Amino acid sequence: MPIPVPPARPRSGPSAAWLSVGVGALVLAAALGYAWHVEQENEAARAKAKDIIIHDRPPIHYGTGEDANSVPARPPVVARAPDDQFKEARKAAEVLADQGEFAAALDGLNTLEARFPKRSSEIDPVRSEIEALVDAACEEAELRARKDPVKGVDALDELAGRVPAATAAKLGALRDQLRSTAARDMAAKRLTDADVFEREGKLEDAVMALLEAARGLAGDARDKALVRAARLVQRARYDGVVRPDRLASLGLAKLDAVERGVEAAIAAQDAKSFEEAMVKLAAIPEADAELVAAVILRGGTPVDAPTGERVYEHEVAGAGKRHYAVSIPDAGLPTRSRPLLLLLQPGASPPEIARGVARGWRQALGDEPIVAVGIPDDAAGWGPNRRGEDHVPAILADLRKRHLFDPDRVVLAGISAGAHGVWFQAMRYGDRYSALVGIAGTPYSPMYGNHWLDWIGNLRLAPGRALVGAKDDVFPIAYPRRFADIAKDKGCRVEVTEFAERTHEGASMEDQRQTLAWALQQKRATHPKKISWSTDNLANGRCAWIEIAAIAKEAGELTVNFVDDFGATVERRRISKDCAHVDAEDLGTRITVQTERVARLKIYWEGVPKDVQPAMTVVVNGQEAWKGLPEDRGARFMIEEVRRTGRRDRVVWGVLELEVP
Repeated sequence: MPIPVPPARPRSGPSAAWLSVGVGALVLAAALGYAWHVEQENEAARAKAKDIIIHDRPPIHYGTGEDANSVPARPPVVARAPDDQFKEARKAAEVLADQGEFAAALDGLNTLEARFPKRSSEIDPVRSEIEALVDAACEEAELRARKDPVKGVDALDELAGRVPAATAAKLGALRDQLRSTAARDMAAKRLTDADVFEREGKLEDAVMALLEAARGLAGDARDKALVRAARLVQRARYDGVVRPDRLASLGLAKLDAVERGVEAAIAAQDAKSFEEAMVKLAAIPEADAELVAAVILRGGTPVDAPTGERVYEHEVAGAGKRHYAVSIPDAGLPTRSRPLLLLLQPGASPPEIARGVARGWRQALGDEPIVAVGIPDDAAGWGPNRRGEDHVPAILADLRKRHLFDPDRVVLAGISAGAHGVWFQAMRYGDRYSALVGIAGTPYSPMYGNHWLDWIGNLRLAPGRALVGAKDDVFPIAYPRRFADIAKDKGCRVEVTEFAERTHEGASMEDQRQTLAWALQQKRATHPKKISWSTDNLANGRCAWIEIAAIAKEAGELTVNFVDDFGATVERRRISKDCAHVDAEDLGTRITVQTERVARLKIYWEGVPKDVQPAMTVVVNGQEAWKGLPEDRGARFMIEEVRRTGRRDRVVWGVLELEVP
């Protein structure tokens, strides 16, 4: 079943307030209907008047209809006398003038005078009255426009379409003058706003103010506003990873050159292309380790990425081409500030359904997060086989190429089989997520592998909430209750909430919305000080800055046959019979590690490298295993790590490999 599309906002029952609003709406509708009826009558009068005074044609005399070429038979009419025609046309001009159609009225009088030149003395008074009306209308419009240029300019445009060409030209000149003045005033105000926003640290607001100001400026002033906006966009993107003084001294061109160089090296398709890209990057003086690290974390080329909904195709190892949908908020700028909500569909579905789900949840959550919806491989699901395990990281890597999002606010959520995927993915890649939400599904089930009790401890890094229905007939309530007990015993920050009257939908839309809103407020620890991690295979041996690089033989081996819902084999894998486990703590200049069934470890030096690194001591199982200065392997190593892991949510500038005593 697909994740249901939520309403844009919670709905409630009728009330007195809503009934009064309904009555008011009926009254308003009646008033609008009457106004529309009056306007229709006025429009008919204008059309009739124009037809009378503009079309100079003799009265039609209808034939008998007996001749095939004759005009169809109609009741005979008597041709109007010339005097009647004159009076009717003059009256029509007056009607048009009363309706504000001054140009049409004057044109009609000119036509009438051409037909009846000897009666100019009867036409001139009417023309003078209409010209006086034109002058009065123009004077009133000018006064209003000068008082309120924003609304007044539109009124001038509207009046210009109803007056003679010469008068319209004068109104156009006045309109342009007022627009220019209003634009300058608006630009000055928005420039002042930008100064205030920048001082307050509201960089996105400052950029939006500068872009609006640029529309009312010209020449150098406009260029300066746009350059300043571009600088603030970069400052917003690199805030916290590049010193402000250095960012200011770099300039746009130099930073752009470093960004393009790093992106080319990351995206290189083969070894030769990579080496060529690294040579070009090394030739840029500013491309030191600090700036390369910053570009890995905050760079990219998605500045002009489209808003709205998109469906993307990407590659999953062993599963081929897959799809996911994404909904990008309309407001804001392409900085890292927006959180990401990644929803896991419970089963394969058309991409258009995923697109609608993404849009619905983005709107329900206040148009703040980027929302992506993953569509699983029907055979593999979201794990525990390798195809399922690799699917979510592949979505994150592909999405990072296209859109910037905050890597410290990535929420993983799902319903039913998608909820199973949430918990399983977090047990394999727990250092990637800031919060977890599973609806109508928890990991405690006998159909998923042999090591759930060992793996559940991997959920300690991120807080999670499970929403389950007590009357769920697909996933019995006994499973989530057991999961809640185990998670509590393991010290995980997971809350299981039961809804007494709910079945397999787990919770109401409003409860789901509130829970997801809570999750989006959580933030990941970029460099967790304490890590407790278990794995039965080396592919999932790493968590943040520590990795189980070799499992001791004493763990034994086991062959696991993963099957789909129909019993067909999806994958056979050799795993450890007993999990390898590490407990590690970073104490600043000292790292302590306790291991079980681990033969070799890797410790990664993370973050933006410093000019001077402190000496470090590593203690493994109570013995000092290493002491010294961490080796900074430079920009090349950083980029190679990105290419190897596909991850840009952390920077690795060195690694220490140790045999476990």
